[in-house]
Amino acid sequence: MIVNVWIGLRDDAQAAILTRLRWDEETQGPYTGPVTDRQHKLFSYMHDRENTQRLFKQATFGGRVWTVWSVYFDLPGNILQLVKAELDQMLVDYPTQFVVMGAWHWEGNQVGTEHVYSTRIVTKTWSILNPDYQPDPDLPAFDDRYTIRVTGDVEEEYVSGHTGTPIYPMHPQILKFMPDVDGLPATVVTDVNLGQGQVHRNFL
Repeated sequence: MIVNVWIGLRDDAQAAILTRLRWDEETQGPYTGPVTDRQHKLFSYMHDRENTQRLFKQATFGGRVWTVWSVYFDLPGNILQLVKAELDQMLVDYPTQFVVMGAWHWEGNQVGTEHVYSTRIVTKTWSILNPDYQPDPDLPAFDDRYTIRVTGDVEEEYVSGHTGTPIYPMHPQILKFMPDVDGLPATVVTDVNLGQGQVHRNFL
């Protein structure tokens, strides 16, 4: 199961986490700072950190600068429970330095919610093999189109709603981290970054 969590760190917590991630015990000796091994492991799950963080804006509130971490956990359910326990403990231990801004399943629904599916009839155009394909111009009924485009009504399944309550509701300051749109501050929360094949997140 893949879960994506958006975490916000205050500037001093950001500095502490980066120091721990960059620490080289071979040249610097044992790490003795405030970041625990479990916290170090949790934040090490973020790949391509610098490029991903540049997609978000840094935000200032409470007189401090905050940075987003978009962390993906592709782990079994029992391990995800340990991740949640660590996140919850950090929320208790560092309430002014650490926030969870939201969490989503790969399928787009917020953790703690489920999609409600409905069906509808829509008109679509798609390609099919041409039943009249005949590539030899010297033979009757010459038609060299291997595929043709057809249009018709099809039934599709779509997400029409949600049930349940998000475990980590979207943080009230989340909009401040969204990139500007045409040079102006964003007015809605957007996906910002999606992995290949990842479904668009639902922002409830």
